[in-house]
Amino acid sequence: MACVQETNTVDNETTPATTVQKVVLNHLDALFDEIRDVNFNLVSNQLVDVAKDLAAEVRDSFAGSNSDAPKDSQAEFQKVKALLSKAPQLVKKKRSLAHHLQLVERIRKLSTQLALRGCVETEMTIMSAGPSTSSAAAKDVGRFLEEAILREPPLNLYDVVKLLCLCSLVRGGLKLNALAWYRQQLCHTYGHQILPLLVQLEKMDLLSVENRFDFPKMRKQLLLMRGPLDDEDTRCPKDIHFMFPYTGYAPISIRLLQESLGMKYKTLAKESTSSMLSLSSWNVHGNRKENELSSHLCMSGEASGYDTSTDRKRQNVLVYYVGGVTVAELTAFRFLNQKQSEFRFFVAATSICNGSRLLRAIY
Repeated sequence: MACVQETNTVDNETTPATTVQKVVLNHLDALFDEIRDVNFNLVSNQLVDVAKDLAAEVRDSFAGSNSDAPKDSQAEFQKVKALLSKAPQLVKKKRSLAHHLQLVERIRKLSTQLALRGCVETEMTIMSAGPSTSSAAAKDVGRFLEEAILREPPLNLYDVVKLLCLCSLVRGGLKLNALAWYRQQLCHTYGHQILPLLVQLEKMDLLSVENRFDFPKMRKQLLLMRGPLDDEDTRCPKDIHFMFPYTGYAPISIRLLQESLGMKYKTLAKESTSSMLSLSSWNVHGNRKENELSSHLCMSGEASGYDTSTDRKRQNVLVYYVGGVTVAELTAFRFLNQKQSEFRFFVAATSICNGSRLLRAIY
């Protein structure tokens, strides 16, 4: 569900009236279904191409009806009839395009906020630094968290707690004195009413002195993170890492499923030793003038290198998520359905969630 603004001019008034309209984004919207899994850095170019195609379609439609050739009444009637039959579809396309252009503009504005950029960069730093607490990257994370809690106004509570939980999971827990300090400062900043949340997170091993989640081992065993590959096409990724710009992280639930099904994801590309920060730089500054046709064919499965014919029957796999599934995980499943022909994945979940929604459900 997204909110977009529409500007309408009221009769006899020069001031336009702006109304907010809720738009449902799902597979019924053809344009949304086309761009929903595209790297956000490439969405704008794709929308421009859609706008050009729409303009050409409108010109062709009106050119046929405005021909200077001798007009036959029956033929002219058929042309007008055909034009009228296409009009609703053209209007629908135009409105959908306008909605998505507004949404892209709003997302770009939000993505330039310093708080959001700081959180994203800190997440990448935590993941790349791993369990080390003495490295320069780990110290940068500590400084950001301290500033986020103590500044005025402080960073959103759930954003801070998400980063702390990520630190705890990746590092195998936080040091006792560090955890006590964070708890004290969180209560001073956000109020004592958050104590039940902190207690519950400790019980769940999400924010504690030690936990049983061996991230370094899981990262290596399941190839959870990769840097950029020399032969990797940003418009035609080979693996689910590159479906998510700036991170290069493969959702662990998808990796566990691939491992259990014997899918050969480890042979798609070699693991890179480059840091996650270099990955984000590569995603942003990489070559954006690559062949768009090959990108479209790749995402549609026609150039993926797998057998997409119906001769080979695909096995249906139903995946249950109890507690919630993230949008990133759903995107990864759609990507796998397009890139291989051995399995067809279906997902059933109790809800669609993210980190903030999960924390709100706890507290």
